[in-house]
Amino acid sequence: FHFDDAAQTQPNGTGGADAVLGEAVAVEPADPAATPGRFGGGLAVGAGGVDRGPWRAALGPAAAFAVELWSQPGAAGTLFASGDGALTIDVVVVNATTIRYAVTVGAKTATSGEVTADAWHHLVASLDAPMLRLWVDGVRTEVNGANAAPVLDTVTLGPFAGALDEVWVASTSVTTEADARGRYCPL
Repeated sequence: FHFDDAAQTQPNGTGGADAVLGEAVAVEPADPAATPGRFGGGLAVGAGGVDRGPWRAALGPAAAFAVELWSQPGAAGTLFASGDGALTIDVVVVNATTIRYAVTVGAKTATSGEVTADAWHHLVASLDAPMLRLWVDGVRTEVNGANAAPVLDTVTLGPFAGALDEVWVASTSVTTEADARGRYCPL
């Protein structure tokens, strides 16, 4: 999802199911809003805003997947969650100017190093069970032993205070530095 269109229904860039911002097709006060993104348009998500998006197919439990996105978080919160909640990508505040990202699958969490709050950051989260990997701005963190298989039939973006852009979900993993960094466009 590129979020270049300010409409309530966002087109899927790969031809799959479109995403509806918020709980319904009708515009609601807590819906995420269009904002400048990292590339073109983006999606502003408030602490109370939630975007639920159906993906191309009911992928079922996924022992291998990759999620890529750009985010500009201003506060702690959840950027991304699988429909069953077994996968989350969260922002953790370290102090007023610094955050960390954490990807959790089941009981295992990979946490990034510290990065600047209120700035755009590129994330790739990948599971190739049992290895859980997280790249933030091209720097990898990994943890072994992640054996849960999140269900990626639907996903939730938010709630967190900040912006998202270029959200991509795949039913295959990213396992090498070259693959992760090949997707990264530095600021």
